[in-house]
Amino acid sequence: MTRHDEISRLIKDADEQKIPDRLYQYTSLSVLALILKNKTIRFNTLSNLDDLEESQLIFAGDNPPVTYVSCWTETDDEEIFMWNLYTKLSDGVRIELPSHPFVDPQDGALDSMRGSYDNERARWLPKLPDTRVDPEIVSMIQPRNCNQPNKVIYTDEFPVSEIIASEDIDNHLGVIHSKYLGRFKRTAWAFQKEYRYIIALSRSGKDVPLKDYYDAELTESAIQEMKIVTSPMFDPGNYILLDALLKELTDGKSYTKSSLVGKIKLK
Repeated sequence: MTRHDEISRLIKDADEQKIPDRLYQYTSLSVLALILKNKTIRFNTLSNLDDLEESQLIFAGDNPPVTYVSCWTETDDEEIFMWNLYTKLSDGVRIELPSHPFVDPQDGALDSMRGSYDNERARWLPKLPDTRVDPEIVSMIQPRNCNQPNKVIYTDEFPVSEIIASEDIDNHLGVIHSKYLGRFKRTAWAFQKEYRYIIALSRSGKDVPLKDYYDAELTESAIQEMKIVTSPMFDPGNYILLDALLKELTDGKSYTKSSLVGKIKLK
């Protein structure tokens, strides 16, 4: 079995596993406020991730595609190291959403859909620019379904850079496997039990300035189903802010205090 065959098998095995009904993200009170106000989830480019093997990937060419990811965990139990790693405990929250939370701009019929880019809202649109000039066209090349969370595969057998880029020996060219982007991490990260939503955009030219984030629109039902847990060391003053935030931006949504309150002390 070749390396490419083995990588494909790992992805196939991961994709055949049942997707959890709900996913979880550890974040801050201020990010929660933006989510509820704008009704969006912000995706980051690979260059903004905490895994340097991903963030430092550099692709050849004048106009490589831009990949955005939103990172979640499948673990429904609170994890102390997730609180400590991804939040400031004084204002940390964990949000829970159904695993298909987004308004999907695609119809899922094609591997790549041509459209345009809304720079103000940092979002791809499934319609061609009015001028239809090639440099202004932006294609969504991944995925067919924006509500398809991808299970992250943890392995030390293949370095991430070698999984993403390989050499076409016959033509002496570097080959970028864009469909593998965001799918692989070292086993040291396996504690995250991560799922990722992945969006990749390709421009016909550099005339379209893509932002280093992507704001994906949430459905109303996803917002209604959102659950919120406050960190085990949530600041008392932040409860006042959270109560005011939920009163202003939601229809009576409540929250739950961490099950670890009074049981741990973290610095």
